[in-house]
Amino acid sequence: MRCFSMLSKSLFVFFLGGILIVSCKTNTEEAETKYEETAEKSRMYDISSNEDAHVEMAVNYINAIMANDTAQARSYVADSYWDFGPGAKDSVALDDFLAGVITRSANRTEQDAGVFIYNALVVNEGELAGEWVSVWGNYSAKEGDYTYNVPWHRVFRFEEGKIVLSRVWYDRLSPSMDMGAVQAVEQE
Repeated sequence: MRCFSMLSKSLFVFFLGGILIVSCKTNTEEAETKYEETAEKSRMYDISSNEDAHVEMAVNYINAIMANDTAQARSYVADSYWDFGPGAKDSVALDDFLAGVITRSANRTEQDAGVFIYNALVVNEGELAGEWVSVWGNYSAKEGDYTYNVPWHRVFRFEEGKIVLSRVWYDRLSPSMDMGAVQAVEQE
């Protein structure tokens, strides 16, 4: 009798343990599914379905600028295009930007954007919602005896198959110091 009682208690414990394990597994699977659904809904960005076309357009635009081909560069951008950077408040409309390209390029030779990596994303919500391409490179050119070597990063925003906005970041101080336009601070 005692053996039967011990056996029934053991079976009862195993039964409860089995229910607990099955219950935990079901809850874990439900939680994982809910997490995946929430993560998908709240995702701020995704890889652009237009990645190849937009990256190609951004790189071609950069190459047109390097070649001083403003007509070709103009073909990639909307009439409403604005260029920003490198300073937070630096901005210029398309015609003024292209005039600056011509002026800066007049005395430079062997210009190369040195593009080495890029990506295309879609921002899903907020002020920055839309299609974007980020491009990184190392600009080099010769101007007289000076050789530029400046790392840079530029982002492009696309609407209806055209670039509508671009922002660039690069180190302006190093070339300015190299050419003597800005003096290094003396140590005390």
